[in-house]
Amino acid sequence: MELFRRTAVAVIFIPVLLLIFFYGDVPLLIFLTILSVLGMLEMRDMMLLKNIRLSRLLIPLNAIFLLIASLMHGIELYFALILLFLFIFFRDLFANRLEGSICRGSVSLFAVLYTALLPAAIFRVSLIDKGPKLLILILVSCWITDSFAYFIGMKLGKHRGIFRVSPKKSVEGFIGGFIVTGIVLLAFHYFMPDLFTLGQIAAAILSAGIFGQIGDLFESMLKRDVGIKDSSNLIPGHGGILDRFDSVLVAIPIFYFLLTLLNHFYK
Repeated sequence: MELFRRTAVAVIFIPVLLLIFFYGDVPLLIFLTILSVLGMLEMRDMMLLKNIRLSRLLIPLNAIFLLIASLMHGIELYFALILLFLFIFFRDLFANRLEGSICRGSVSLFAVLYTALLPAAIFRVSLIDKGPKLLILILVSCWITDSFAYFIGMKLGKHRGIFRVSPKKSVEGFIGGFIVTGIVLLAFHYFMPDLFTLGQIAAAILSAGIFGQIGDLFESMLKRDVGIKDSSNLIPGHGGILDRFDSVLVAIPIFYFLLTLLNHFYK
């Protein structure tokens, strides 16, 4: 039954997600805003388990900050980060809530950066040349990495427990996921060399193969700290929004950074 639910959701969810990523523009921005709000709701519930109560105002603030980070850059984004910092800490200051203010403020700032600033990189990628196709490339690369890291780890994994946050993950699975992703993408580039440059392919391999897996481990660390298995039960058989997008939330910002470097040095 559980496998059927997971498969049914994947059959529906994956084509819709690919379509949104490929189309980009307003539908993608709306999707990311929803993802950001749901991610913040999950973060608030998770932090309650650590007796840290985040303000409800963070929910609309998160959506606003996602839009700013998606559509603006440079000095505008820097100014928005300053305003975010001031709002989060000044709220406790003027409410005279001293006890726990450092913890509450730091976690609030982290929650917005994790669930709004990182997803904004997805929209930033969509704005560059061949952006929608690059988004599909990195998204599929993350899926390849996750799938093969899991299967290789299950079949060949002998060195487990290297990461306390996920004792079942093995070194063989981590390396295998990276290698298979590299082989698949390089083979794809060999047969379709005009679709993406070799630099873009290399950026996708590094981002998905290494940092995507780190993103998965990072979210596992958060869940293990608060003592839960899934960030929520929003998606039947798949957990919550943060569970499904943990790899992507780290891989795509790194991918965007690497693409920016490539564009800078190879204009």
